Amino acid sequence: MTLRDLSYAPIRVAARTDGLVAALSLLHETTGTVGYGPEGHVIVPRGLIEADPEAEVIDTIELHGRLLYGLHCPGRSGQAPEEWTLGLVWLRYGLSEGLLESCMTYLGGRTVGNSPLLLQQMIKGQLAEAVIAHLEVLTALEDAHPGDLDESALAALHQRITRTDRGLLRLLGGSSLCADGPGQAVHISELMADAYTKRQTT
Repeated sequence: MTLRDLSYAPIRVAARTDGLVAALSLLHETTGTVGYGPEGHVIVPRGLIEADPEAEVIDTIELHGRLLYGLHCPGRSGQAPEEWTLGLVWLRYGLSEGLLESCMTYLGGRTVGNSPLLLQQMIKGQLAEAVIAHLEVLTALEDAHPGDLDESALAALHQRITRTDRGLLRLLGGSSLCADGPGQAVHISELMADAYTKRQTT
């Protein structure tokens, strides 16, 4: 199998069903590399903290009882290969799909009067916007191979995912900030986009 034939479906599914740490580990395993962003930053799960002895640990993040590490190595700046940068968008897309599912479950179980929040017109409109955003991202991703999407195209997809995630978190309200809520995972997802891509101006 060549890199152009690389399947990102397992990474997407892992992100949606098993969470960020599992998907990030699978991204490293699938691409066979630790990809550093433009400023020499990378976020890795515990098992890869010693993958590069030249890197400095600059942050430790606990997510649902598991640890992630922010590493910095200026000598590795911009060494994330094309298969990595494309895989990162797939990972964030899968996380966003899982966030939408969490929103649907949460809103479906809460009522205003005798009506589920899920059926409120404003809520339905916001969920519809998220679904449309997901379809737009998926359309751009599903036929793309490593190297097909340039830096600006990848940044635009990351920006779309970030805006969608922020909107979904607002629908979850305070529950997103609970220790087992999705807020921290969404925050780390944004950090990864910042670490590996140049964010577009909003």
